[in-house]
Amino acid sequence: MQYANYVFLQHCAKNFFIINFDFDCGVFKGLAP
Repeated sequence: MQYANYVFLQHCAKNFFIINFDFDCGVFKGLAP
C-alpha cells in the first residue's frame, strides 16, 4: 500500500490547485491514513 500512497500523493501534489483537491485527497487520506 505504501507505493500506492506515494503515487496518489504525487497525483494530489500535481493537482494541488484544482478545486477537487480537498475532496480527492481527503477521501484517500480517510481510506488510507
